Amino acid sequence: MNEHQIRCFLLVAEEGSFSKAAHRCAVSQPAISKTIATLEGELGIRLFSRQGNRALVLTEAGRLYLAFFQNVATQWESLRSGIGGAAPTASLQLAFPACLEGFSSPSILPLSGANQQFLPPEQVSQALVKRQVDFSFCLQDDVSQGKQYALTSVGQSEAVILFSGGYFSRFGKTLEPVDFASAAFYLVEGEPYRRMNLWLERTCLPFGFMPRTVYLSDWAAVLEKVHAGQGSALCYDFCASGHKQLSTIGLGAFQGFSLAWRRQLSPKLCDEVLSAVKQQLK
Repeated sequence: MNEHQIRCFLLVAEEGSFSKAAHRCAVSQPAISKTIATLEGELGIRLFSRQGNRALVLTEAGRLYLAFFQNVATQWESLRSGIGGAAPTASLQLAFPACLEGFSSPSILPLSGANQQFLPPEQVSQALVKRQVDFSFCLQDDVSQGKQYALTSVGQSEAVILFSGGYFSRFGKTLEPVDFASAAFYLVEGEPYRRMNLWLERTCLPFGFMPRTVYLSDWAAVLEKVHAGQGSALCYDFCASGHKQLSTIGLGAFQGFSLAWRRQLSPKLCDEVLSAVKQQLK
C-alpha cells in the first residue's frame, strides 16, 4: 500500500466514478482502475460496488477505510508542512513522459520507493499544480515555467543505435551508422511513442538512409530481438545504459530534458535530486 493508491481511492470515493477520478489524477481510466484493484487485492476486500444504475459506491468495508485513509492523508500533509515541505521518499510522486514507460528511465530520478506515473506532456503541468506529482522528468519544451512549480534544464540525451556486437561482427571493421541501412530497427508501438519514434527515425537521415522499422508491443520485446541478434533498436542513450552486453553507436542528435518540481518541497531535497539527475545524464 502506498500514498498513490490512497490518493486514488479518495478521489474515486469523492467522484463516484473511475473516469472522473482518473481525469483529476492525470492518469488513464484503466490505470486508476488497476490501482484500485491492486489496493483491494492487498487488503483482501472489495472497496467499491456498482449499483443498479452503474453508479460506483463504497462497500461497508470501503466506508471504514475511507475514514482511515482520510486520516492518513491528513497526517502526510501535516508531516510535509512540519518539515518544510520535505516528504518521506516512499510518499513522493514522480512523473515521466508517457513515451518512456517501460524503459529504464525511472532510474533517472534516484528516489528509491517513490511512486511513478507516466503522463502525456499536456498533463504534466496540471499534475504539478494540483500536487498530484512532486517531481517531473520531462522532454524540454513540454512544460513551461509556472508559479507553483520550478523548472530547469538538466541535460541532453543522444539518439543511439542499440545492437548486439556479435551480430554485426561480420563487418570486420569499426561500425558506422550507414552500416545499419539494411538492418531492421525495432521500436515500441503506440500513440505515446509516436513523436519520439519520428524524431529517432529522422536522426538517421544525415547518414543517407531511413531506418526499416518494425514495431513491437513494448521495450522488453525490443530488447529480446536485439539480444537475439535479429536487428537493432533506436533509443535515447540513457535507455541503453543498463544493457552493458549490448553496444551503441551515437547518431549526433540530442534531445533536451528538464526537471520540474513543486515549489513547496524542501530546497535541500530538490538540490539533491537535481544534482543526481544531472549526474545521470552526463
